[in-house]
Amino acid sequence: MSTIGQDVADVDLTELVAGTRARLLTALHASASPRAWAAHDHEDHELIWGVRGVVTVRTGDEHRTVPPSAGLWIPAGVAHEVAASAGARFWTTHVARPVAPGLRGGARAVAVTPLLREVLLYLHNRLMPQDVREQAETLALALLDEAEVPPVLLPVPDDPRALRIARALVADPADDRTLAQWCAHVGSSVRHMSRVFGRETGMTFARWRVHARVRAATTLLPQGLPVAAVARRVGYRSPSAFVHAFGEVTGCTPGAYLRAVTVRPVAVSPWADDDEAWPIADTERVIGDSGGR
Repeated sequence: MSTIGQDVADVDLTELVAGTRARLLTALHASASPRAWAAHDHEDHELIWGVRGVVTVRTGDEHRTVPPSAGLWIPAGVAHEVAASAGARFWTTHVARPVAPGLRGGARAVAVTPLLREVLLYLHNRLMPQDVREQAETLALALLDEAEVPPVLLPVPDDPRALRIARALVADPADDRTLAQWCAHVGSSVRHMSRVFGRETGMTFARWRVHARVRAATTLLPQGLPVAAVARRVGYRSPSAFVHAFGEVTGCTPGAYLRAVTVRPVAVSPWADDDEAWPIADTERVIGDSGGR
């Protein structure tokens, strides 16, 4: 089984691509305990998809939670941090750098349709004729497209005390302590912390908390929870207040969001055997002290 944090430094994506003429390599990752990786980048493009549990990615000052029914495209050379919750399971597909699937700019949400998901799972199998692999890769690259619903971005403050507050609210968005209570907790003044949030996130503390709650909701809605239950879990006392906040941040209702990102369940592929997971190539250029992923 390919395990999050497994040391696979002896596997080199560039050599695998050169040896098999493969342009896309897919790997499965799973772990029973929470894991995190410091800032690093890859020599190849990376698509994180098929998430079960919670997987968050930080690029620059933006945090993204990878939705279960979509994916996150991380271009080659873009530094990113990754964190996975206990029991999380996800797939990564690495795309050789010379390949340009039409996605430009920085990290962005990608629509993982049922067809794309099946093709990516099919490419998990290394034992196929080269002409068949090339056709499957061409189809997968043609299907890569930006998600219709943009991800909820959450700028993160650099100030150590503000960062403590931000991390606590990301971990528990239903925590309803006021800014004054948080400031007493971290040893700061309300005036100072208000300036910090405005300067470093571009939002007031209250607005930032709304974004944190809505971002958390985008990971809960695809799990099939009722809107009322999601509202309570992210800190809203009434579904109507939650729906209003969700619309302000995303521009759509929770129901519309769910319809845009939901795909049908996919049967386990014969190439998705947990015990035969293809280890991911470790072509990271480490910026911080990170484990292989």
